[in-house]
Order: sequence, then C-alpha cells, then structure tokens
Amino acid sequence: MKGKMKLEHCPFCGELPKVTKNMPIKGLVSISCENRNCGVHPHVVEYNRKSAANKWNNRADAWIPVGEGLPVLTKEQVNDGFVRKSVLISKKGSTRVFIAHFDIEDNNFYEDINLSSSIYADVTAWQPLSKKYVGGAE
Repeated sequence: MKGKMKLEHCPFCGELPKVTKNMPIKGLVSISCENRNCGVHPHVVEYNRKSAANKWNNRADAWIPVGEGLPVLTKEQVNDGFVRKSVLISKKGSTRVFIAHFDIEDNNFYEDINLSSSIYADVTAWQPLSKKYVGGAE
C-alpha cells in the first residue's frame, strides 16, 4: 500500500504482525504478533502507525521476555515504601496489551499503582512505557 511502511515478521516465530488501532486506549496503534503458538507475542504501541511500524521494525524499546530480565528501577521511583515502575505487559494466551505496575520488592506485576489489586499472572514479556507518554511518572 502506498505510503505505509512495510512491517517485518515477528522475530520469535516468523509470522506477519497485526495492526490494531485504538487498543487499549483510543488513539493508540498496536502492532503485535497474533500467532497462538508464539511464545512471546511481542507488541509495540505508539500514537501513530508510522512510529509503531518504526519501533516494530527496529526493535527500539522492544518487548523483553520475562526470562531475559525484569524492569530496572531508579532511586527516584521509590514512593510510599514501594519501588515500582509502570510498564506495558503481554500475557500468555492474550492478544491484548496491558498497563501494569512492577514491584521490585516482590517481582510481581500489579493492576494498579498502589499495588493493592490483583497480581497479573502468566506475564510473558514487558516493555517500558515511553517517557514521552508517562506524564512525569518515570
């Protein structure tokens, strides 16, 4: 298609990715691997297709499998006795992207920033939120 950047295949399974608009938040563009047999299901999320395609193709701020590492936190991210970082996560068996809050003290991903909600289970990969969109939380 004219004017659209060609997308590379998934680096983990070789399938072509799917482009989804307005998910999980209106205005976002997600490019993700939808292959049910892919062990990682990488995603990239940006506010326009060109940026998302560039991130997908260049693996800038790419998804990190949890087996390869967990979020790294700074001293400035200490708040109320907890050290946490907001990240995007991918869950086993899901094609959705979730915003989660990682707690370095117990190495869990939580649904809310206060760490009082459910722990996300079956997290396969995570990705830092772009500082451009964090609004000063990072």
